Amino acid sequence: MSGVWVLGELLTAHVGLVTLLGDNIKGGALDAVPSLSLNRVSRQRLPALSSGAKRWTERVQATAQARDYEEQVAIIAMAHEAADYQIGAFAGVVDVSVTPAGDGPDFILTDPTVWGGSCDFIVSYTET
Repeated sequence: MSGVWVLGELLTAHVGLVTLLGDNIKGGALDAVPSLSLNRVSRQRLPALSSGAKRWTERVQATAQARDYEEQVAIIAMAHEAADYQIGAFAGVVDVSVTPAGDGPDFILTDPTVWGGSCDFIVSYTET
């Protein structure tokens, strides 16, 4: 598992994103808001963790692909609504915590009619 799967589960559960993006959601993935892992660090095993469990902290970026700047801003705002300060068990991992880690940059993709922007999250979780 990874923080990308955690973020994907949170984003695809957000009613506003599902409504806005409609057909861009396929197989539980948001095609209009792809996520990628920027880095992942295994943290020291804590004595309280069960044998074989490992704690991870991962920086995950969600990239909005929109028709215009207003839609891009709306997608980023809804990504924050979906993921900011979530705790619990998601995507097959436990002890999940998600915190915002900044927005930007805005950019134009190879297709100049597609507006892009990103937001980062720190996703911590325990793999058992």
